[in-house]
Amino acid sequence: MNDRDPSQESQPEQEKESTGFLVGLGLLLVSGYFFVTSFFIPHPEGWQTAPGMLPMFLGGTLFVMAAIITLDTVRKGAIKNLFGGGEDKKAKRQESDNSLRRAFMAIAGVAVFYFVLLEFMPFEIAAFLFLAGMTQLFWDASSLAQRLIISILVPFLLTGAFQGIFGIPLPGDSNLVQEFMYWMKG
Repeated sequence: MNDRDPSQESQPEQEKESTGFLVGLGLLLVSGYFFVTSFFIPHPEGWQTAPGMLPMFLGGTLFVMAAIITLDTVRKGAIKNLFGGGEDKKAKRQESDNSLRRAFMAIAGVAVFYFVLLEFMPFEIAAFLFLAGMTQLFWDASSLAQRLIISILVPFLLTGAFQGIFGIPLPGDSNLVQEFMYWMKG
C-alpha cells in the first residue's frame, strides 16, 4: 500500500487531488439527484418496464464511482490541500481558490445546460453549446478544431445511440435526429 505524506506531493498533484475531491462531491450530488428522482417517473406496467430504470441504474453506479473517487482523494489529503495548511499558505489558498472556481463553473455549466438550454432548444444544439463551452474552459491541450469536432459529434452520437438502439428519447424541446428520421420516412 502506498502511504505517502500529502505534504511531500508536488503542487500539481495537490491541485489534482483537491479538484478530484470537488468534482467527486459534485458527482455525488448530481448522481444522487438522478437516482432519487428516477423513482418518481411513472411505471404503469411495473418496474420491469419502467422508463426510470435507466436513470436509476446510471445514477446509482455513478454515485458509487463518485464515492470511491471522493474517498480516495480524502485519503490522499485533498481536504487539507483544499483548505490550507503548511508554510506556503497563500500560494495553496490561491490554487485551491482556482480549483474551487473551476468546480463551481462546471456545476454552473451543467445547471445552465439542464435547466435553461434543454428547455428552449433541441438536445443536440443544447449539448453542442454545453460541450463547446466546457471544452473551451477545461481542455487546454486541444485545438479549436478538436473541440468543435467533439462538440458536434458527441450529441449526435448520443442521440443516435439512445434513440436508435434503446428507443429512449433524450430531453429537450425537440430532437434534430428524430425530426430528420421522421422527415426521411415521409
